[in-house]
Amino acid sequence: MRDQSTLWASGVLCSLAMTPVMAQTQTEPAVNDLEEVIVTAQKRSERLQDVPVAISVLDAGKMSEQGSVELRDYFAQVPGLSMNARGAGRTQLILRGISTGTGGNPTVGISIGDSPFGSSSSRGGGDFMVPDLDPSDLQHIEVLRGPQGTLYGASSMGGLVKYVMAEPDTNEYSSRVQVDGSTVAHGGEGYGVRVGTNLPIISDKLGVKLSAFQREDAGYIDNTLSGAKDVNEARVRGGRVAALWNVTDKIKVQSSALFQDARAGATPNEDVTFNYTPLAREYTHERLPQTDGFEGDIRFFDTTVTADLNWATLDSITSYGKINHDGPQDVTGTFGQFTAIFAGRPGLGVVIDNKLQTEKFSQEFRLASPEDGRAFGWLVGAFYTKEDSEGYQRLRMVDPQSGDNLGLAPLYDGTTPSTFKEKAVFANLSYKFTDRFDVQIGGRYSENEENYSEHITGPLNNGESHDSGGSDENVFTYSFNPRYRISDHLMSYVRIASGYRAGGQNQQLGISTTTIPPTFGSDELVSYELGLKGDFFSRALTMDIAAFYIDWSDIQLRQVDQSTGESFIANGGEAKSQGVELSFVWSILDGLTLNGNGAYTDAVLTENAPEGTYGLSGDRLPYSAEWTGTLFLTQEFPVTSSLDGFVSGGVTYLGDRLAPFNAAATTPRFVMPSYTTFDLRAGVSSGAWDLTLYVKNLTDEKGYLSATPRNSTTGLSAYGVGVMQPRAIGMSLAMKF
Repeated sequence: MRDQSTLWASGVLCSLAMTPVMAQTQTEPAVNDLEEVIVTAQKRSERLQDVPVAISVLDAGKMSEQGSVELRDYFAQVPGLSMNARGAGRTQLILRGISTGTGGNPTVGISIGDSPFGSSSSRGGGDFMVPDLDPSDLQHIEVLRGPQGTLYGASSMGGLVKYVMAEPDTNEYSSRVQVDGSTVAHGGEGYGVRVGTNLPIISDKLGVKLSAFQREDAGYIDNTLSGAKDVNEARVRGGRVAALWNVTDKIKVQSSALFQDARAGATPNEDVTFNYTPLAREYTHERLPQTDGFEGDIRFFDTTVTADLNWATLDSITSYGKINHDGPQDVTGTFGQFTAIFAGRPGLGVVIDNKLQTEKFSQEFRLASPEDGRAFGWLVGAFYTKEDSEGYQRLRMVDPQSGDNLGLAPLYDGTTPSTFKEKAVFANLSYKFTDRFDVQIGGRYSENEENYSEHITGPLNNGESHDSGGSDENVFTYSFNPRYRISDHLMSYVRIASGYRAGGQNQQLGISTTTIPPTFGSDELVSYELGLKGDFFSRALTMDIAAFYIDWSDIQLRQVDQSTGESFIANGGEAKSQGVELSFVWSILDGLTLNGNGAYTDAVLTENAPEGTYGLSGDRLPYSAEWTGTLFLTQEFPVTSSLDGFVSGGVTYLGDRLAPFNAAATTPRFVMPSYTTFDLRAGVSSGAWDLTLYVKNLTDEKGYLSATPRNSTTGLSAYGVGVMQPRAIGMSLAMKF
């Protein structure tokens, strides 16, 4: 069914509210006593308010209850976080504006627990294959802003998104079942089912946690070529098995296996002109049948062994992850001209088959001093990772109406296997000069190596060609963190830190009309940050504010050969990012909580881009919003002696953003306008169950999350813009036993 949200709203919702997903907002805050949040950002368990790093924490339980199950649902509520959500499993994350657009190596790191996940290289899909884990398996998500190269290595120069998984309990049995449903304006309906149980197999010794989920995300885009409705509907399922074994009082072993499979029929992209006018009508696009969707599979296995040696704690963290991505795309706008040249049949459709598989193994050994209040603390470690990736692309000519193959030889057929290795040693030292003043110093020495080969055939490659090559680099990153406790409730810090992303190789096509550099080098940045964290009024108010300046050099820029559409990466130019971020939680009255955050980010080039990319000093970096902010108000109250209720509402603002740099001054950059959304949520709960009703995007605001020209060669064409979910009305019922 379609367009049912208004009817449902009038029947079940009057004044609902959406609580903020930030974990600092608790469901039962007592006046003057907000609950503490524990994080592991520095690979130790610490209070959020004590960590001299800018961090946001998202509560996984609240996310699933309010229907925020994808990154696109909640990214705008994290200060400094932007995203380029192109759909079909292609998502790019940007922190503090550190991005030059698509096609390069990633600038934001991803970890599951303390293990890196996803590729550090664009050849392995690291720039777009971001794991979008369902919250059913999570405890919370930590978003670390600013470079994290010292503890987390390559490709965390803008920051890090850390998925912290739920751990088994060796003492108490518990189970939980959650069902939810929603309806989306201009589209269809969605549902979700989540089940989980914790089994203490041997009291105090062995516990196992099992979870599984399946959901259907409603579609809201129609394909005008095929006539299909709600084509971006997606189905996602997955599960996790985790075990905790307390071998002795001094040794414990944690191990888990996670899987998630996603299938989407199409991207949530609308076709518009440069001035935002839909080519057909709102919430539609034109794509060849059998294209624009994707299949994405995630597998992740990890084992952590922790040993208390009395004088130190030893951790061994081993992981293996695998991502498969299959996403055919309609590229007729770019390559349709070649069907007349090479097949003698003008007007055919052209599809590019994109398949990529990346496997990643990592091993880390870490030794840390006891957390016993001693003046001198230390953490040292060694790290190794290896990625094996294989990409496959084929350009094939198809029937322009049905999308069926015509038996014609492909215009292009290429296979590109590659490997990426990183070895590193690191240390983080701290010294307390007084009870109030301490300094942390960190350093990491890394060696990375990338090798690739290519086998390409087809007329667009001038026949058959083979190529291979490699690159290697040695990089040192560092951090310097003085911290001063102004009082027992207020802490200030300075953080100077560096980060980098590895270099790589460019693909060498046989049709190239330009001299393409075979390799490009790493780019590096240095961040200067001043922060203040504290709680006030007997812990009724907690606040976190950070001001930063980032100097970025030798930036990796994507360039396009206008005659062939061939793209490549080259180093050139410099950029900066500076700004201020603020977040707070205020328990105003008994049961009444105000939660907010905001960020100002000025991320721009500081010198002109080299020839082949049109960008001038002062031009804003891609997908960076100058102003973002959220504000949520939540009221909790007793309904009966055994039931508690709440009602809450919030507003989110995301400023305008610019698409990536173009190749020539004649092609202006697409602007994604600012937008404001309102969210409502209400519910009741007892000790055994919770019922939540919500409305997301109450005013049905249309927000653009990406912009891709339909003709990538010239950039002068219609744009496929990623549209955020329209108004969604839903409910969630969770039972605990």
